Amino acid sequence: VEAGGRPNPEAALWISPIPFHLTLQRIRDRLQRFGKISNIRRRAHPVGVGADALVHFTQPAHAAAALQAILELGVLGENVVAQRL
Repeated sequence: VEAGGRPNPEAALWISPIPFHLTLQRIRDRLQRFGKISNIRRRAHPVGVGADALVHFTQPAHAAAALQAILELGVLGENVVAQRL
């Protein structure tokens, strides 16, 4: 979190697609082992299946660790892609 209380964009991950079975709580449960999460927003796709999620960590290093786990270890499942903002 930057001075002034705004989220640091370097500490955020955009994750898509998120399968419907991955609720906000399940996303938090799987990613909080990599660092403290300050906020998660989930948005259902208007067409098709699944959703997107924006996950804000408190530190950029936590986001980096989670990104690596999503891409290399598949902690959110197969075919889930993540990137930093």
